Amino acid sequence: MNSGKSFYAFLDEISAWVKEAIRTPKQMVDCALAGADIVTAGIEVYRDSFRHPFTDKGIGIFCEAWNHTVI
Repeated sequence: MNSGKSFYAFLDEISAWVKEAIRTPKQMVDCALAGADIVTAGIEVYRDSFRHPFTDKGIGIFCEAWNHTVI
């Protein structure tokens, strides 16, 4: 499976799409928009990337309605 590329050229091509040490959800989005296939980040960055004010508001509305449900 020799495509004529050197091993180091192959690594350069791969590293162009892999971004590491992401520290904020915004950096994660920026990498995705730039075409990165893979990012590495701490678990807190992943958790923060799923937080959004509208999600929190929706969960609050649901919980309030649930608490007022009469069974």
